[in-house]
Amino acid sequence: SRVFGKPSGIPPGYQFVYYPCSVRRPLKDIRRTLQGIGLNNARVLDIQYPVGNVTSFLLHNDYVLEFTTAFHKIGGGSPLLDFDPLDPANLRDPKYAS
Repeated sequence: SRVFGKPSGIPPGYQFVYYPCSVRRPLKDIRRTLQGIGLNNARVLDIQYPVGNVTSFLLHNDYVLEFTTAFHKIGGGSPLLDFDPLDPANLRDPKYAS
C-alpha cells in the first residue's frame, strides 16, 4: 500500500499481461522498445516467453492500464485476455496431455 497520496481504488498486487508476438526477440531489445514508446522499464518487473508466440509482462496492477494504452497507441494490439499459461496445451509436457 502507498504511504503518501490518494489510494487508486485498484487492488494492490501484480499480474501478467500477455501479448502475441511473431518472433522471440532478446529481452534487452524489448526493453529498449518499451522505453522508446515512453513506458517506464522500472515498472515492468519481468518479461517472459511462456510459449513460442506469446510474450508476458509482469506489471503492478496500478500500471496495467497505462501499459496497455501505450501498446494500443503504437498499434501493438490488444492483450490476450483468454491466455492461460497453465493450460495443458501450453505446458507441452506429455504427462499433462489430454
